[in-house]
Amino acid sequence: MLEAVLAAECQATGDYARRTQEAEEFGDKGLSVQLEDMVRDETGHAEETERILRDWPM
Repeated sequence: MLEAVLAAECQATGDYARRTQEAEEFGDKGLSVQLEDMVRDETGHAEETERILRDWPM
C-alpha cells in the first residue's frame, strides 16, 4: 500500500509541476505560486513515504 502511496505522490508532483508551468505561461502568478507550494508539499510527502519504506522492518 505504501508503494502505491509513493507512486501517487510522485504522479501528483509531476502533475502540479506541469500545471505550474502552464499557469506561468498563462501569466497567472498567484496560481503559479500556489501550485509551487503544492509541489513542495507533495515532494515532502513522497520523501516521508520513501523513508518509511526504507526503514520499515521487513
